[in-house]
Amino acid sequence: MNLRTLASSLALVVASQSLTGCFFLFDRHDYDDPPPSVLVPPTEESSSFRFTASRGCGPSSQCAPDRPLMAGVRESLEVTMADDFSGAAPTVTTSDASVVSVSVIQTLSAQGGTYRGVFEVRAGERAGSAAITVTQSSGQSATVVVRVDEAAGMDLVEDEGTARYDRSRDHIALRVGERVSMNGQPVNRASERLYANDGVVWTVPDTGSVALSWGFMQGERVADDHVYVEGRAPGTEVITVRAGVVERTIVVDVR
Repeated sequence: MNLRTLASSLALVVASQSLTGCFFLFDRHDYDDPPPSVLVPPTEESSSFRFTASRGCGPSSQCAPDRPLMAGVRESLEVTMADDFSGAAPTVTTSDASVVSVSVIQTLSAQGGTYRGVFEVRAGERAGSAAITVTQSSGQSATVVVRVDEAAGMDLVEDEGTARYDRSRDHIALRVGERVSMNGQPVNRASERLYANDGVVWTVPDTGSVALSWGFMQGERVADDHVYVEGRAPGTEVITVRAGVVERTIVVDVR
């Protein structure tokens, strides 16, 4: 061993002994967690679904599909998931189209690393469940299970505080020009409220004294879980409210 090699060896030994018990952190960032890949399928925390059409499921609400759809109902289901930056709209599939069928997805936004789209789901006429999967071109996907159940009862609720509906008698008292906001809430045998949207149908035999309306719908029939009942002229009419096989009636007196 030459003198230069011996000197290097001795220096290494001395340095090792002097550094015993010390810890150095070099600024290479090897210890940092790697950034998440957009090609990794999203977890439950990074994707979400919500209904948007039923009463109370507006833009600011969180109507997660944790309650069943009423059999025969159409709904809108919005999905939010990581964006794969492909520019192509995802595809939507259902595990059982006889329970829940789906439409083509419409893109609402795709920016900031997040994709948001909406598609229509249609519940079949029988109880059951189906897995709905949204798949992007990269292969990443998000899945939600949607349940369908039949209406076994229905609550009628006045939901804008006008105090015109007498729940104990199923009776509405109005003056000419007044209106009341009513909500039909179907429930299953377990008293679980169902998402109903257009599955609740309100009818009145004559619109001369009582008018029904909601959005673009008006006249003798409105298919929605929400309706406005308006007094047009003095008289009495009986409104029929149907959800599946469940039927309720409301007497409306206009003075």
